[in-house]
Amino acid sequence: MSFYSSFFRPRSEKVYWRATTAVVLVIFTSLFIPQTWQRLLWNQQLQFYLFLSGLLLTALALLMYAISAPKGKELAFWVALSAVGLMLIFRLGAPERSHLIEYCSLTLCLHRALGLRWNGKPRLWIALATGFIALAIGILDEVLQAFLPQRVFALEDIVFNSLAVFTTLTLQALGDWVKGLRS
Repeated sequence: MSFYSSFFRPRSEKVYWRATTAVVLVIFTSLFIPQTWQRLLWNQQLQFYLFLSGLLLTALALLMYAISAPKGKELAFWVALSAVGLMLIFRLGAPERSHLIEYCSLTLCLHRALGLRWNGKPRLWIALATGFIALAIGILDEVLQAFLPQRVFALEDIVFNSLAVFTTLTLQALGDWVKGLRS
């Protein structure tokens, strides 16, 4: 058995780490897309439908993740990845609002990966680690923008990232609480 396959236990953990990596890559890749491409997507109606679609996919993923069994969590993460892929296109035309969807999806994938990694650890530790890592990625995203041409460091984007992380973790905690009431 190789180190790589023995490092991830259970094997599904690897899938969630890959998903987390994919979300981070989409977030950072969008920083380097030329503004000429962005202008193609500045149509307000198109932006509205892209954002609404991403928002609905993210809401569905969060709901599925919060209240479902492990198989449902797997489906939730695929829905979240679909939202992030859609947000790569959307971010070209309206980057500020895409942060909510991207960072909800990042938090969802990261929470599941850490939950599988630290199975048996207190949920609070998993949530705190997830929040810390997701917020660190969000801050790095903004700091990098301070050094890129045609990009701007914006404290309000960090607030949007934080709101997305907090909302995702809160919904997960509420889902756990509801599941505890039912059992």
